[in-house]
Amino acid sequence: METDNSPDIKILIACHKKFDVPSDPIYFPVHVGAEGKAPIGFTPDNTGDNISTKNCMYSEMTGLYWAWKNL
Repeated sequence: METDNSPDIKILIACHKKFDVPSDPIYFPVHVGAEGKAPIGFTPDNTGDNISTKNCMYSEMTGLYWAWKNL
């Protein structure tokens, strides 16, 4: 039986601007508060089931909500 040795783990990085992400694929940058903002090249939190429009009240939690509902 062949197994996939890659862990099913992601370390989310809440981002609001572009930066150099570590090359290890375990790191998963999420553009938090992406609703109404220009794309920065990371997965936005305004796709799928999301609360991106509430970023002014919940800050980085919008990224955690996005991950909970969409990953």
